[in-house]
Amino acid sequence: MRGDALGSAGRADDVSSRCALWRPVEHCIAYNFAGTEEDARRMAERGRRELGAIPGVMNIFTGRAVDDSARFRYVWLVRFAHRAVIESYRKHPVHVAFADSAFRPNAKDRRSIDFESM
Repeated sequence: MRGDALGSAGRADDVSSRCALWRPVEHCIAYNFAGTEEDARRMAERGRRELGAIPGVMNIFTGRAVDDSARFRYVWLVRFAHRAVIESYRKHPVHVAFADSAFRPNAKDRRSIDFESM
């Protein structure tokens, strides 16, 4: 539908001033993995496939530290469409199952933080 059919034509500033911006959020988890490098790679592949299907997840990057002396060897960067997705993601049964069966048992040494653009 056109904006004028909804009675909003010429009111973009008014409408946008009443709307909260949807800023993506980066969920960052830096961690060390208890298994082998191959086990870490397989776990990351599985996680990208399964967690990437959760509503509100826009992208998942998994990586390994370039510097061998880094405090944490691995990272997950999960981009959410909005900060509201954080809580639904945490409670989503696919996330809970993956985290409980594959991630948490092997990544006890970890830190996570969520970042929103400024």
